[in-house]
Amino acid sequence: MSEMWKEVLRKALKAKGLTMHELSLRMGKNQHYISQILKRDHVPSINKMAMIAKELDLSVADLLEGPGADLDTAMLARKLNTLTPAQRDAVMRMIDSLRQSSDELQD
Repeated sequence: MSEMWKEVLRKALKAKGLTMHELSLRMGKNQHYISQILKRDHVPSINKMAMIAKELDLSVADLLEGPGADLDTAMLARKLNTLTPAQRDAVMRMIDSLRQSSDELQD
């Protein structure tokens, strides 16, 4: 996955006048949560991405791909946002499984 989401997050924080510390606390996380995920090569779960996007008034698609993400991605992100965390995790596992099956067929 592209690191674009990290730059989008930084810009969105600045535009909202929020600090990483404030966003972390709004999410109910420890004060260093956002700072830590920005420094690591780790991508947060879709549930955490949805929480971040919600606090910044963004769609998950906008967070992941930048403002103006393609309509299919934006539509999928909106639908994912209506699901419970458990349902989102199940959808992500299905996508990963489909992707893995596709990769195996190509080998």
